Amino acid sequence: MLIPRYCTRAIVLGVIFLGLWHSIDLRPEFTPADFPTLGANSSSSIRVLDIRPAREIWWIDADLRTVQLADNPAFEALSYEWGDERKSRSISIGGKRFRVTANLWKALHNVRHADETRTLWVDTICIDQSNNQEKSSQVPLMALIYRRARSVLLSLGKHVPPNWVRDSDASTWTSAFIRKNAEKYWERTGYWLTELMLEEYWKRCWIVQEIGFGHSIQVYADRKPIPWDSFVELATMFASKHHGSLLPNRVLRFQSLRDALYKDGQTYVLKELLETFKDSFCSINLDKILAFAGMAVDCWGECLPVNYAGGVKPRNEAFIVFQNSIADRNSEAPIEMVHNTGLVRRLLSRRQSRIVKVYKLGWLYQPGKWLSTLWRCYYRNSCAAIPETSLLLLVLEYMRAAYLAGKSLRVTTSVWIADTAETKETWAPSPGEHILTGIKTLGAIYAPSMEHKAVKVVSCGRGTEAGSGPQRKTLGAPRTRSRYRLLNVVNLPPSPSQAVDTANGPRLFLGGDGIIMGLVPSNTRVGDKLCQFWNTSSVAVLRRRQGSSSGHDDGYEIVGRAAMVQHSKEIDWDVPVDKNMFLPGYDSSAVVPVELSLDLVMLNYLSFDVVNLPGSVD
Repeated sequence: MLIPRYCTRAIVLGVIFLGLWHSIDLRPEFTPADFPTLGANSSSSIRVLDIRPAREIWWIDADLRTVQLADNPAFEALSYEWGDERKSRSISIGGKRFRVTANLWKALHNVRHADETRTLWVDTICIDQSNNQEKSSQVPLMALIYRRARSVLLSLGKHVPPNWVRDSDASTWTSAFIRKNAEKYWERTGYWLTELMLEEYWKRCWIVQEIGFGHSIQVYADRKPIPWDSFVELATMFASKHHGSLLPNRVLRFQSLRDALYKDGQTYVLKELLETFKDSFCSINLDKILAFAGMAVDCWGECLPVNYAGGVKPRNEAFIVFQNSIADRNSEAPIEMVHNTGLVRRLLSRRQSRIVKVYKLGWLYQPGKWLSTLWRCYYRNSCAAIPETSLLLLVLEYMRAAYLAGKSLRVTTSVWIADTAETKETWAPSPGEHILTGIKTLGAIYAPSMEHKAVKVVSCGRGTEAGSGPQRKTLGAPRTRSRYRLLNVVNLPPSPSQAVDTANGPRLFLGGDGIIMGLVPSNTRVGDKLCQFWNTSSVAVLRRRQGSSSGHDDGYEIVGRAAMVQHSKEIDWDVPVDKNMFLPGYDSSAVVPVELSLDLVMLNYLSFDVVNLPGSVD
């Protein structure tokens, strides 16, 4: 009995010793001074990470080095979700301890080769995140880096795959192989796919260019990669079996993006990418614009200056400058100016949160668990020689419906918080700050507007008390759906340095050709014009300057912001979506296009709260 006792003590002491060995890390900490220099021209050089070969159980040991993009270096680019920065692990770079998130730690272990060095570009490691100047020069290169990479390694964490996936290799991934095995083992395959598609990775804004520009993509959810096209085929199968599920769309929308780029030769402009992927998440709100700039055909080069030292206001102004710079060659830019300004401000100030969601899995069960192992035995008929096992499986066949009906998967996911009224002070110019002017904007004037004295203007309090009786009941719909928008119906100052008049509430007007009713600021007069802007409910009140007969911007001044209801079938603030009505030559006696030249302060006043992004439940 002494031998087993001594063996037990030795094992216990060995476990304690290994625990202490791993907890006491004697390696020096990696500091910013340890980063290899990028050289004089940091906009043409990058760092790459050489990961030394090792088995999965060993820690990551790597080196950083600088390469010149002009030399066409061989490397692969890692695409992953940063994850919670509070959950960190350490790797070894140049013999020093480098802290990374748990997600990146898993990704590096998954993609590391066992027998040869693998060279990667990893944003968190290859860019000094503590150096805003370096980030400002390296981030614009990211689109080029993913285009130059030999392949993009897409990491989805660590998930136990079905046995047929684990036993596969690169040569076996054919359509016939996928259909045969996925159909046969769908309970396990469906569970595994659900886990992969629920990963927060698919919500990241940076993956739009990472997946979009990757010529060859390998998907890693374990040690063995899956070709991107095969993964898309599995997601398509999931969609066909689970009608109404939104999960496959997380994957398939990126395949549509790749098809548009590589098969159809389609190009994207910046505002389309911002609109399409406005629900994507970023760790830093400033990246909500930069993440798409590298893909936009109208924004190649450095159309948007990158400065991580500034706040959201300079980034908003940089976008407006860019939109204004392309107004002469892009006729839609001045038409979309008010809407796009409002959208970018919302993206830069949008708030997010984390919640726990529970997904019912039905007949799907997790690979690697005891039930999955028994079913593997059942399908391969390797249990026939053991009658007791066959009997157990027969019983389980009748029990699994009740067992699996209550199965669920709990995940922590990011969600958007619903918009509220914009904070005007955030975007107000600082004292003595130069105010951007000459912003070309196209609007559409309704010719009748306030021309006729027959248009009745009724005095009232703040918007929540506008009108009475039938008029108040009619305005109930727009007031309920967008209550804080009424706060924007105000008198606007003729000079950016003057404050907005909020003392006097708006007034209700009734009647008029083509307009049912609306709210106008208290300083509105008979003869003023109502000017709408594309895809917004914002209406500018224009007043002809003294002695001017011109229909251009030099003939009008903006005296306030209004809102109006035009269609009796939809009692809500009117939002024009036909871009033709803002172009010269539009065939309508009621609408006259007008070109305005705005300053930044006036543009902000007209675009406050015109874009309202709802909270997400996904």
